[in-house]
Amino acid sequence: MYGRQIAFAAEQSDCFVRQCCGNLRPFSMPILLPNGRPAFTLQRPYKCVPSCCWFCTLQELHILRGDGSDGTRLGTVYQEYSLFTRWFKVCDGSGNLVRDGGGKSG
Repeated sequence: MYGRQIAFAAEQSDCFVRQCCGNLRPFSMPILLPNGRPAFTLQRPYKCVPSCCWFCTLQELHILRGDGSDGTRLGTVYQEYSLFTRWFKVCDGSGNLVRDGGGKSG
């Protein structure tokens, strides 16, 4: 059990986007089982808008079933605005709130 690989993940984005957008870049990340089949896919859309408004860059992460090709959303993690902490809400595939919370900023 210990030391056995249970999944494999690799970000899918191009070099240009990684260099220009940094940690605000869009990406897709399939989570593969040891047999190579996709369990689910993490997908983050591009949210950086050229403005001084921090609200425009609040991030979200979609969790899609399998390789994500059928578009079935299992859930979404949304970054919420907070002055002193990082605050997130987790919603299921129907958009219902499952959990919210945060931690220290920085």
